Amino acid sequence: MIGAVYSTSNNLVVNNGGGSNVSMTTHPSPYDVAFSGQVRFNGTTQLLETYNGWAWMPIIPQTTSIGLSTEAESLLEWAKKKREEDLALERLAKSNVTLAGLIHEKKDLEDKIKMVQILLKEEVQLGTS
Repeated sequence: MIGAVYSTSNNLVVNNGGGSNVSMTTHPSPYDVAFSGQVRFNGTTQLLETYNGWAWMPIIPQTTSIGLSTEAESLLEWAKKKREEDLALERLAKSNVTLAGLIHEKKDLEDKIKMVQILLKEEVQLGTS
């Protein structure tokens, strides 16, 4: 039986259903001596129970859901949409020389922008040293 599920990521959301829905019972054991971890079916309550060392506790199933945070889901949807747009553009560029040229020019401009960003970062670091 899983006692708890936790997330170490901001992008995973864990919801444990039911909260504290385990109630304590102290029905006498059908055995002379009960031991921790022992399991039994209680005919009075019609529940499966486990002995925790001092009392019988019903084993009540709980639901746990694990999913992505709203932001992570939103980012994934954006990435899927962007990927589809890029693939559609690539397919179109295969049959259109003008579009293929523009995409190539765009790539060159993006590379130049990255180069200027790198140079500006280095300039700022040198200026503050």
